[in-house]
Amino acid sequence: HCCASLKKLKLGGHKSSPSRNHEQPAIVRPTVASRLGADPVLSRLRALAGNLALSTLVGATVLLLAEVGLRAFERPKHRPLHVLCHCPYVYGQNPARPDVSPQGLRDRVFAIPKPEGVYRVLVLGDSIAYGVGVPLENTFSKLLERRLAGRSPRVEVVNSGVLGYTAYNEVEYYLARGRAFEPDLVVVAFCRNDVVDPELHWSGTPREVPEVPPDAIPDPEYHRTHVRAILGPSWPLIGRRSHLLQRLALLGDPRRRPDWEKGRFATLEGKRWPTYLTDEDDLGIQVLCDYDSPEWRWLRRIYSRLGTAVAADGARLALLLLPLAYELEDGYPFQPAAAFARYCRESGLFCLDALEPLRQHRALGVFSVGAPGSVDVWHPTAQGHAIIASALEQRLTEAQLLPAPLPSQPPPASAHPASRHWAKTGPASSEHPTGAAARRPSRGQLTIASRLSGPRLRSPRTGISGRRPTLHTSARPWPLPCGRGHRLPRGQ
Repeated sequence: HCCASLKKLKLGGHKSSPSRNHEQPAIVRPTVASRLGADPVLSRLRALAGNLALSTLVGATVLLLAEVGLRAFERPKHRPLHVLCHCPYVYGQNPARPDVSPQGLRDRVFAIPKPEGVYRVLVLGDSIAYGVGVPLENTFSKLLERRLAGRSPRVEVVNSGVLGYTAYNEVEYYLARGRAFEPDLVVVAFCRNDVVDPELHWSGTPREVPEVPPDAIPDPEYHRTHVRAILGPSWPLIGRRSHLLQRLALLGDPRRRPDWEKGRFATLEGKRWPTYLTDEDDLGIQVLCDYDSPEWRWLRRIYSRLGTAVAADGARLALLLLPLAYELEDGYPFQPAAAFARYCRESGLFCLDALEPLRQHRALGVFSVGAPGSVDVWHPTAQGHAIIASALEQRLTEAQLLPAPLPSQPPPASAHPASRHWAKTGPASSEHPTGAAARRPSRGQLTIASRLSGPRLRSPRTGISGRRPTLHTSARPWPLPCGRGHRLPRGQ
């Protein structure tokens, strides 16, 4: 009886509270993973994303290894001549090299501050002032210093030329470092290619920088439409310094096309004339003949800054104009001399044009001759530097920008035979030809035009194969004297 009652009690409790003795089945909610597994479209997308990520990783690894391999293969075996710096003038010469002083000069070390009784001349410039192809002692800076030996006060000439510098680098160098030499006279050696686009001029060299300062670009529109089309895109942080990207850009480089050099020459009255300013661009010398061109407006701004800074330091500024080799040819039609004369007259700047002295003595071999059929139209020989130095000495002395020579002072032993070539009259000799003899090229010094044809060569700067230079015929002559239409469509 008791057991039956207890059983009834349990059964009754179960009926009264069924939820306490029997658990309801749990509700299973589908997870994201189960949904992806159930949906074939999402499953395929997940597999595609994984494959894409793996392919990207493999591709990036391959590109990285290719970049490392190219850099290792092309790594210079010596200390580079130039080093980039976080400075306004972008880069300078490497003091770790034995031919560069601790002050970053291709020169000796100069005392700072300047000692008493010293008259100091600072030469700003590019590879011509640096003296490519000639020993340091044969550069016009050092020749000028020796020619001024014995004058009172003592004259020091500082050669601060750096390869690849433009007018922008030169003014920024002076503001940052050059003025520390406390010069009494600043001589700017202007080469025609100082107005080219620097990014194209530095591309493919150790001087290449990720971002070229906007103020260093003479013509922003030309840079946007022309230079970037040649060099390709610039990537963040690395710019165009990637060796792999440089080779990929070469595949579409218009300079590899056979018709590229047609824009580097002009035909006038049936004669073909070179007009290029650099080996890597087809920008013509005509931009320096047009006083209102973007390049001239940029150059006036740059030199105005330099002139203001030099005057504030109590020094004088002089502009040395250095021609290209092909300008020495008789009858060359594109001469920027008139535009520079106007600028010097309006700005009050003292200018020295080396065109005529070099032209009068071109028979001496004043420009470097490269490989067979080629001419280095930029860099003078040791003979050319000597002529420039003597011209500087004479004209700067006449303008009273140098200490006066001592009475009855004999000419320095290092004087060049053509030291009097700026005088209106002077004795003619076999060493110092004048008149027709000076203009007639010798057997070993052919005219520039006769050498402007030859085998195809490879540019050491860009690696692009081409004739350096080869004459081509343009479809339309340039207007005289220099022409305002300095950029024509390709092939015209």
